[in-house]
Amino acid sequence: MKNIAITVILISLFWSCKQDEVITPVPRLKNCAIEYLCFIDDNKYLYNSSLTFPPNDPLKTIVTFDYENNQIIKTTGGFLNVPSGTNLANLSFSSDVYDSIVYRGNEILVFTKPRVIYSHSSLKEKPNNPTIFAFDKDGRLIRVVRRDSMSIIYSYADNLIMEKNSDNGIVRKFYFENENLVSVTKEYGDTTDLYYYKKEINFQDFDSKPNPLKGQYHLTGAFYRAFSTNNYSSYTIIEYMRMADGKIGKVSTYWYSMPITYTTDGYPKFGDYYLL
Repeated sequence: MKNIAITVILISLFWSCKQDEVITPVPRLKNCAIEYLCFIDDNKYLYNSSLTFPPNDPLKTIVTFDYENNQIIKTTGGFLNVPSGTNLANLSFSSDVYDSIVYRGNEILVFTKPRVIYSHSSLKEKPNNPTIFAFDKDGRLIRVVRRDSMSIIYSYADNLIMEKNSDNGIVRKFYFENENLVSVTKEYGDTTDLYYYKKEINFQDFDSKPNPLKGQYHLTGAFYRAFSTNNYSSYTIIEYMRMADGKIGKVSTYWYSMPITYTTDGYPKFGDYYLL
């Protein structure tokens, strides 16, 4: 009887503690201003760099999110084809574009509407195809299948992620510090080649606050942020080429800064929030 009484008391105490626990809902982004997103060399856009944006109109320069069962099923805001001389591959940000998102096992399928051509140099691109993001059992991104059917594979080793194409060629290298993506490098050729080229994106000025876009690789413009636990507020793009004297030199540097303010809960104000 004594053992039974002790068991009843322990169960009662446990239940009392559970009753007193307050579960704080995790804030969800309603929308995100594009200044906090990064579209450079995005797999989704087949590395198209001809991206333009309208003047800073809050109604035209945000991506909005629709949820169902705590999952984003639609994003509004993306890129439309706009003519620029003879180049029809230019893309301009528009609120007339949306992504329909489907969850299928360990994959997320992203269908973009209306029909947009991201790259005229890729004859295999099929605008009606989804961009597919596949994950392992730990939720890590392991594969992206583009709309031109090219598979991009991700392999993990300590503080490095290798991005490779279907021929096992290295496309990019992702470097990490303190669980944050701090650098992405992309090279053409090796350092002995006449036309060697390297692009380096360095993410800087991280805070110590939670990242609402962590793991959201499939959302428009969120690919780079999705790798990090915290939030960067600036990044630098540096390009290198082989110079006339045969040495490899820096040919351009671009720096971007996006000041961040925070909610009372410590979440970055990339946009508006609501609780689910």
